[in-house]
Amino acid sequence: SHELRTPLNAIIGFTGTLLMKLPGPLTPDQEKQLRTVQSGAKHLLSLINDLLDMSRIESGKMALDIQQLDLPATICAAIDAVRPAAMAKDVRLTTAFSSVHGIVMGDRNRLQQIVWNLLANAVKFTPKGGRVHVTIERVNSHVDISVSDTGTGIAPEFLGHVFERFSQVSSS
Repeated sequence: SHELRTPLNAIIGFTGTLLMKLPGPLTPDQEKQLRTVQSGAKHLLSLINDLLDMSRIESGKMALDIQQLDLPATICAAIDAVRPAAMAKDVRLTTAFSSVHGIVMGDRNRLQQIVWNLLANAVKFTPKGGRVHVTIERVNSHVDISVSDTGTGIAPEFLGHVFERFSQVSSS
């Protein structure tokens, strides 16, 4: 992972530096190209981290950092991360957080990653002008987090394969 992450972090860092500190102004096309490179590198880094997480899960070495967390703030951080993609597609992000009283225990980073994955897929497969909605509600002794969207959904015959590794409904 080190051999993959190091060059990607350099690309992300240097494109950020170029975007902020070039001696002269960038043309709109140059800025767009740099942002595309930076975005692609961040996406690759995310994929590498996801693959490493899968490896840790399979080997039983995934460590969770369980602690008290501010559930709405954690979910909002994931929403903020996908907001630019949603805005680019004119997809509305809405929330309905019922009051979550009491202590919520969990791994903030893992929970944020899970919700980000759900939101990223929802935005990706929701048509322009659609809506992605996130709800949080306490149900007895646990909390339900739900992500719904106005996309076409998953065909019932594929539902049994949703959690198989590398399975994906045809993007057509």
